[in-house]
Amino acid sequence: MDHLTDKGMIDTASARLLGWNRLVFVVPNSATASTPTSYLALTILERIAIADPETVPAGKYTRQALIQLGAWGQIQDRLVVAHNVRAVLALVERREIEGGFVYASDARSSDRVKIAFEIEEQTHEPIVYPAALVQNSRHPEKARRFLDFLSGPEGRAIFREYGLGGS
Repeated sequence: MDHLTDKGMIDTASARLLGWNRLVFVVPNSATASTPTSYLALTILERIAIADPETVPAGKYTRQALIQLGAWGQIQDRLVVAHNVRAVLALVERREIEGGFVYASDARSSDRVKIAFEIEEQTHEPIVYPAALVQNSRHPEKARRFLDFLSGPEGRAIFREYGLGGS
């Protein structure tokens, strides 16, 4: 959305925040007592999954957080880079990896993982889901009604149902 705004393609007056997410560290449901309960204990694990920090927002946020927390250098050689967050989740679900960083909404979607700990939000860029109307829409009234639905009580309830924060 920032790119489109910079190009003048967004009706900035219509912009609004639909919801937000957070990063969590998940482990298989059957994980033992050696499950880390904070980033400080990640060194007890041999392999940790992360979405690609060069191309995937969740990976970028995770790297930012771990650098900010001073843990990146300690665990960097243990990281297994996955194509995306869903791939990280699948690795953990199948117990191919001891744990991984995913969005809270992805963790909530699986009954085969549990959240070991959350990453502090102030350690990375905000994970937000903004929306706005584009300039020169072919169907501006339909687009406005859809945006109003998404940002209204029904839409926000759906976002919350799937683990995305919102008021």
